Amino acid sequence: MSAYHQYETQFEDSKCLVEALHDVSGYNAAVYDKAIKLHDYHGGLRADTAEIVVPRAQIPGPANDVGFKMYGSAYKAIISEYDRCRHNDEWMNKVKQAYSEHKSITVAEKQGYSLASREVTKDEQGRPKTNLRFERQQVRA
Repeated sequence: MSAYHQYETQFEDSKCLVEALHDVSGYNAAVYDKAIKLHDYHGGLRADTAEIVVPRAQIPGPANDVGFKMYGSAYKAIISEYDRCRHNDEWMNKVKQAYSEHKSITVAEKQGYSLASREVTKDEQGRPKTNLRFERQQVRA
């Protein structure tokens, strides 16, 4: 049985995190008001708990649940050592990028803006860079 490890994140908004997980991996994570126990790859319950859970059934091949547990104002990722080959730093960076986009859109909409365009380019090192452009929403009388 592999050990679960916690990884610091800046994820504060559960809705944006769930959307990011779906964008990056197609996962339909479940959100719970109270943390639930995570399942190991045999289906047994672990002591580790999380409020946002990607069920192991959604992860190809043998896998453990992936969880995100709220600590203070941000979620920590709860990923087993076994699953780190798939849910590694590269994967987490993609989730962070998608989360940032969803969070930016959410904040802009609360301030009366809407997404006008989204363009993906490459930076100097060849890494993808996303540019979002917002427009002030028209107020209708």
